Amino acid sequence: TYGIFLSQESCNSILTNNTTDFNGTAGVFDDGTCASSDVTPPETSITSAVDGNTAAVTGGGSTLSSSITFTFEGADNTGVTGFECSLDASAFAPCTSPVSYSTLAIGGHAFEVRALDAAENVDLSPAGFTWSIITAAQAVQNLGSTVNTMGLPGGVANSLSATLSNLDTSNTTAACGKLGAFV
Repeated sequence: TYGIFLSQESCNSILTNNTTDFNGTAGVFDDGTCASSDVTPPETSITSAVDGNTAAVTGGGSTLSSSITFTFEGADNTGVTGFECSLDASAFAPCTSPVSYSTLAIGGHAFEVRALDAAENVDLSPAGFTWSIITAAQAVQNLGSTVNTMGLPGGVANSLSATLSNLDTSNTTAACGKLGAFV
C-alpha cells in the first residue's frame, strides 16, 4: 500500500484552500490524512504579576520596583507546547512561565504572552498586561491624592497630608520607609 504523508502545514493548506483533484475537479479535499488536523488556536492567560518587592501588581497599576515576574498558562484542545513573550512591543520570542524582567526604566510598560500548540497554531489574541514603574515622589503624590478622596475627618486628613508633604523624596530610602507605614 502506498500513501502520501503530509506535514501539518500541508494539511492546513489543503483544508483552507481550494485545490484540484486528479480529475481536475476544484474544491476542498481531504482524503482522511488531515482528518485530525487541529486549526483551533490555543488561549493564553496571565495568572500573576509580582514586582521585585514580592508585591502583587494589578493590570494598569504601578510599582516602585524596576523588576517584575509574570506567571501564565495556556489551554488548548490538543495541548500547549510552548509560549512566546513580548515586552514593550519587542518581537515575540520563546519563553517559559514564570518569566522575569529586571532593571526596567521608570515609565509605562506592556507585556504580552501567547501560547503555541502541537499543530503550530498560535494564540491570535495574546494575553496582555500594562503597568507603570513610578518614582518615590510620584508614589507620595498618588498617596496624597488617595488620602484627599477618603473623606477623613479634617484633623486626620491634615495629619496625613502634612506627613506626606514633608517627605524628602530625593532620599528614596527614607521616602519609601515612610510610604511603607501607609501601605
